Amino acid sequence: MTRGNNETQATPELRPEDRIRIVLKGLSGQLPVSELCQREQIPMRLYYAWCLAFIEAGKRGLTEGATLCRETKQARRFAASNAMASAMAAGSAA
Repeated sequence: MTRGNNETQATPELRPEDRIRIVLKGLSGQLPVSELCQREQIPMRLYYAWCLAFIEAGKRGLTEGATLCRETKQARRFAASNAMASAMAAGSAA
């Protein structure tokens, strides 16, 4: 079965690598999305669904990444202050 732009024709699953390649090519602006979809034989609605998923995942990654970085810094500060307090307590007990 071939991939086609016909809305009623079934589109087989593409590998994630292929979907990423297509989305990145479309986002780069190298050629119009309509031409890209025609070359890749996929419906434009599918391309835009992939773009939305790609962007949403990226937004989550940036948001979660920033939160993780902030939490890691806080955990390091907490561990350092605990280590310093333990060292001070050990020094005063000796």
